Amino acid sequence: MDLVHTEVSSPTPRFVRSNGALYALLLFSVFGVIFLGNWLSRTLNINEGYIQIGMYSVLLVVAILVYRFRLTAFRYTITDKALYIDKVTGKREQNLYKLPLRDISAVEQATAKVRAPRTYCGKRASATKVTCLGKVYLISATDSLKEKLVEHTFTAAQ
Repeated sequence: MDLVHTEVSSPTPRFVRSNGALYALLLFSVFGVIFLGNWLSRTLNINEGYIQIGMYSVLLVVAILVYRFRLTAFRYTITDKALYIDKVTGKREQNLYKLPLRDISAVEQATAKVRAPRTYCGKRASATKVTCLGKVYLISATDSLKEKLVEHTFTAAQ
């Protein structure tokens, strides 16, 4: 099995540019939520348990969103036999899909209405749609990855 092309697609930071600033912002938001919860329980005379459940639920949702949309990258590897889609988070790597090149029937620009597993970074409309055995996969492919994928898919089909 020969390696043809590999590339990693990571999300572009929008609001906070550096990871250090992101971690500091998250830490200050935890302290802010604790402070806000204590202030609300004293001023509104509401049981602290209810306020803590609500505030920590908000923190959990924010943490999940940061993890999913900021810290998760995807690696796409094309070999002479298959396209591998891996999820990379920090030092942890997870192989999500192995798509045999001979089974890929289409590689085209995705539209906003396409529903598929989230294996891309950014907006859905800017992703590339890969159809394999009737299933649709969306990837964040550069032009060079698209060219290699189309070239080797056509070669593998013959």
